[in-house]
Amino acid sequence: TVGGSSVSGVKVTLNGTKGNSSLPSPSTGTSNKGDFEFKGLSTDNSNVYKLSANYQGVDYESDGFSFKAGETVKPVDLVVYDATMDSKDIKINLSHMVVLSGKGSLQAQEYYALANSGDKSYTGSRLVQALNKKETFTASIPDSAKSIEYLTGLMECCVAIERGSLIDTMAISPGVKEIAFGYQFPYKSKEYTINKTFEYPVGNFNFVVNLFDKNGILTNETN
Repeated sequence: TVGGSSVSGVKVTLNGTKGNSSLPSPSTGTSNKGDFEFKGLSTDNSNVYKLSANYQGVDYESDGFSFKAGETVKPVDLVVYDATMDSKDIKINLSHMVVLSGKGSLQAQEYYALANSGDKSYTGSRLVQALNKKETFTASIPDSAKSIEYLTGLMECCVAIERGSLIDTMAISPGVKEIAFGYQFPYKSKEYTINKTFEYPVGNFNFVVNLFDKNGILTNETN
């Protein structure tokens, strides 16, 4: 982050796996320049390592990496950002909602491409009491939604379902974050009204409804 805070004394943990087994997870602190080092590691190329750290209340993790044959030193960066509660740089670049009809119920899948054009991680400001964490993203869903499935970018530990809303509390770091989920909701009449609200500006929204007759034949598609 431009003009960001010090990265001195940040605890960095090295998490490793070998096949289905976990390796020891040593930790160390960063220097006043943000440098850190782990010594005495196994360089077996079947080991996969990841770095993790919590900075200003946000969890960060590096991509997985391994040592190549004959390699004994591995430079790896773990990128962190200053945190902000200001959502001015958050936008929904693209969103899709697809609804499939079924007997007595509708099945929906929603997709969002959240863009953070700033250089700080957005951490939210409103406290979600059920999780004791702050809200960063909210999607309106039918009050009767059930069988909710987290497909991309969501973790069960960090999501709350409140009446009419799916709420995520994970920070939105600079760049694009993809979120996708699905659910079902019942209907009893020939008409159903779906209301959508968005908390961030939306660049493009696509709404698709597939209707099937009793023989499973597609009869209508609206985009």
